[in-house]
Amino acid sequence: MNEAVQAILQFACNDMFIEHIYACIYPDNHASIRLAGKKGFAFHGQMKDEIFRGKRYPHKVLSLDSTSVNVK
Repeated sequence: MNEAVQAILQFACNDMFIEHIYACIYPDNHASIRLAGKKGFAFHGQMKDEIFRGKRYPHKVLSLDSTSVNVK
């Protein structure tokens, strides 16, 4: 998973020139939150009603400012 996330971030930042990336992660998904943190994402807020497969769930929102993080 680490390699896949790294490849996506590299493509988004280096080829598409995206400056801000947001991740919406279910609060109990600790592995994904930890991985996002290792990649430079920071806690941005929490959504009360993210709709996933027709049901409402809370989600943590993490953000990455690619201009301040080295994504190679």
